[in-house]
Amino acid sequence: MFQRLGKSLVALVVFNLLVVCAAQPVGVVAQSIGAAAEQKLSQELLTKLPADLRDAARSHLRLTPAEQARWLALTPELLRGAALARLVERPAVADFLLRLLPREPSARNRVALARAVLNVRHFRANRRVRPALTSLVLSDPDAAVVQQALDTLRGFELSPLRNLLERRLEAARQKGDGELLRALAPEHERWLSLERGTALPAFMRAVPPLFSLKPAGQPVRFVAFGDFGQGTDAQKRVAAAMLKEHRARAFDFGITTGDNFYPRGMESPSDPRWQTWWEEMYAPLGIRFYAVLGNHDWVNFDSPAAEIVYAARSESWRLPAPYYTFTAGPVQFFAVDTDEMSQAQESWLRDELERSRASWKVVYGHHPAFVSSLNGATYTAEMQQHLWPIIKGRADLYVSGHHHSLQHLRSPDGAHFITSGGGGAGTYPVNEHDALALFARPANGFTTIEANERELTFKHIGDGGDELYAYTIRK
Repeated sequence: MFQRLGKSLVALVVFNLLVVCAAQPVGVVAQSIGAAAEQKLSQELLTKLPADLRDAARSHLRLTPAEQARWLALTPELLRGAALARLVERPAVADFLLRLLPREPSARNRVALARAVLNVRHFRANRRVRPALTSLVLSDPDAAVVQQALDTLRGFELSPLRNLLERRLEAARQKGDGELLRALAPEHERWLSLERGTALPAFMRAVPPLFSLKPAGQPVRFVAFGDFGQGTDAQKRVAAAMLKEHRARAFDFGITTGDNFYPRGMESPSDPRWQTWWEEMYAPLGIRFYAVLGNHDWVNFDSPAAEIVYAARSESWRLPAPYYTFTAGPVQFFAVDTDEMSQAQESWLRDELERSRASWKVVYGHHPAFVSSLNGATYTAEMQQHLWPIIKGRADLYVSGHHHSLQHLRSPDGAHFITSGGGGAGTYPVNEHDALALFARPANGFTTIEANERELTFKHIGDGGDELYAYTIRK
């Protein structure tokens, strides 16, 4: 039960970067509802693929026609990365990929493969993995490859100890031993950090007391967006449209849904990108934004600490801890870190939701529980297993990013899910026939949400300032 969700996605972070031009997320664990039919690779695409990958791709890969068309438009390096990203999910080609690893011409692809072998399940029992990684450490000419191989070997050594602790936690949960669970929860977070090499001390993980941004009897209006920090023209357009909307009708504050800074978060609180990718874009609104972390914010293991500390230097940026809660008007917000769903966080979220007496309860984090995607989306299955049972029946709305699009879905029991991941990164395709999707568009933009005691209304706004969708939930 107490699985670290970050494992599934971090495996393919670099591959996601390589195939972003293809506008298609890559996932190890995926769920797809009514996805388009996948087909064997066309001869045209097979011919374009590198010769050393062609036979494996012919035998083991299936793509939708739209995906094949996108792959045909990729540069050779991006195409190779996209093919490897899909092949790494196929158990039958594990040995082939391990033999290929030291000969792979792209250092970025070697990094991605070295990362993936730790996090893709069928590699864990493969006896060739450790020798292959050891060889990279001793002989690869690229420092980033050496570093990643060492990080992966560390994960192989430490994950069994984390699993041992999780077995003990599960036994305590089954026995109803709440005292032991509470005592060991901080230890679980520490082992998660040790395993991934995160430089985030325990005092930075401490959840602050509940705080309030606006009195309970007043309506509230805020803006949500995620997947943005790249300095792209798309990010600038979204920021400009957000400012225009704010000047027309002011927001009280904002929230981010993670992947705040690509491709590896922030190097430090003094990273110059804070000025160009954050302050110049969003400080003109004159409001505070309450952020959560995404998987890209965890790629550089110093970035979570940098993003927490930077709040002391900014009037607009706030990240009190990886997870926290606050109120504004009739709403209580629960900011969660979906990249590390620890025992401590799960218990905290359940307790805080049950304790809350707010008219509206809004949970927000990076990874979606339900999403419309042509090929499914990473984390969907894990989020439905770990986060969804906690918020089900306790929260009114879950707001996420990760899928680079704007969406509104309803689960079979009527719960509402907003995806606001169009803050500036390249967009992902959506499944227009998804049975759960009331709205899904591969667009850059942001989401406005306003609430009083009886109604909560959200709107998706495109990067040109046009309203794309609106919906109201009533009590």
